[in-house]
Amino acid sequence: MSPPEVAHRPAASRGLHALGEMSQSSAASVVAAVVSVAFLVAALLAPRATPLLTAFEALAAAVTLVMVFALQHTQARQQAAIQRKLDEILRVLPGADNRLLQVETASELELAALGEHHLQVRSEALSEQSGVGCVSDGGSPPT
Repeated sequence: MSPPEVAHRPAASRGLHALGEMSQSSAASVVAAVVSVAFLVAALLAPRATPLLTAFEALAAAVTLVMVFALQHTQARQQAAIQRKLDEILRVLPGADNRLLQVETASELELAALGEHHLQVRSEALSEQSGVGCVSDGGSPPT
């Protein structure tokens, strides 16, 4: 993504994306493993390990909570980008069902109607396919 496109996004969004990208690296896995092992060893060696274990549990819970929001944010953004691409493909395809553009914002009733329509289209396509006939389904061979 070019810098002007990134710059217009809110700082929180840029931060969450940076966090998401950092968490995907192998270095992040190594750091997480090292921190986990360090807390485990310290807890085993410390005579009173309860504060260390409590600190580790709090750290793990905090990291998990932040990562849930970071992943949700990045996935939502990626999903929106994919939807725009699919919408553009539908827009330029001749004969495409334009009702599918922006279908992710449709009401439940509209989604149900589209589902019924596509079940009907699928059923018609299957019946046409079986009507062509192949020797294995009892129909006549194609000419």
